[in-house]
Amino acid sequence: MKFGVNIVNHGWVAEPEHFRGWARFPEWAGLHAALVSDHVAVTPDVAEP
Repeated sequence: MKFGVNIVNHGWVAEPEHFRGWARFPEWAGLHAALVSDHVAVTPDVAEP
């Protein structure tokens, strides 16, 4: 079984320094993937903030 992490790409954590840290984390933790969502429509929970 392979495991990965979904990188949050909205809200206050959507800053370059956060992305750099999360991009390095999966390799450090022995995970197999780093995933980023790419929605073409913004959902209400994301649009609200």
